[in-house]
Amino acid sequence: MTIDDPHDVSDAISIFNVNRNTIVIMDSDKRAPQSRLNATKRRIIDELEKRKGLSWVTKGREIENYIPAQAVDALLESSSSPHVEQYESFFDYLNKLKSGKGDYFKKYKPMLAENTCPHLTKKALENVLDLGERLEGICSTIKEWNK
Repeated sequence: MTIDDPHDVSDAISIFNVNRNTIVIMDSDKRAPQSRLNATKRRIIDELEKRKGLSWVTKGREIENYIPAQAVDALLESSSSPHVEQYESFFDYLNKLKSGKGDYFKKYKPMLAENTCPHLTKKALENVLDLGERLEGICSTIKEWNK
């Protein structure tokens, strides 16, 4: 299977048929710094490079690892929450801070987004993992595509 030829997977679509300018964000799913990306992620990265698309594999374990501690504080109505560790499960982290909250938000991710987005300020996000660098790269690529 490739991005252009999804026939091996039922109901899949080729993202290049939707838009030739493609950005794909993937969780690294790494549990430790030495963990390797799986073959599917590596294949998608290679295909996007060939097509002049952009891939972003999260520096943390999951995209939720980019949620800053200030937003978690607002979510849990607490203060001084530590930032989730880079390779920690965000939902296990929430469970440690407040019993059952990680399990709840794992089932209701749109609610997690709805409750944290208002607290994702530029200041809160500027030092979270590689987020600033990645967003600059995405903006630069989109500007290039739009000429």
